[in-house]
Amino acid sequence: AKSGGDIEDDSKLAGWLTFFNMREGDEEELMAVAEKNVKIKKARTILVKLSEDERTRMLAESYQMAEWDAAARLHSAQLEGLQEGEERGLQRGREEGRTEGLQEGAAKGRAEGAASVMNLLDAGVPVAEIRQRLGL
Repeated sequence: AKSGGDIEDDSKLAGWLTFFNMREGDEEELMAVAEKNVKIKKARTILVKLSEDERTRMLAESYQMAEWDAAARLHSAQLEGLQEGEERGLQRGREEGRTEGLQEGAAKGRAEGAASVMNLLDAGVPVAEIRQRLGL
């Protein structure tokens, strides 16, 4: 039988044409040609090895990318957590600071008020007048 013009199916050129024109699903035909031609068989072996290496490389890259993505997500989550913790800490600190400030201010105000009343009493100001001045 003839294919591709005057080239017979069992010729070397026909084997190489089969090799170079191979499509998915033509594996059996290529194996038959490779059995007849050692060089085609060797080329097929190299091609298979390169294909496997390419797949292996792609898998390795895929795994590496997945690891990098996971590390980036973890780092991002940690940064987000730190930021949220700082914000909560600042808020809590402000609230506690206000409370302490109010308590200290009230205590200081009472102490200063008591000292003022004592000074007024020492100066001889009547209690009724002191109450009137303080709005009591």
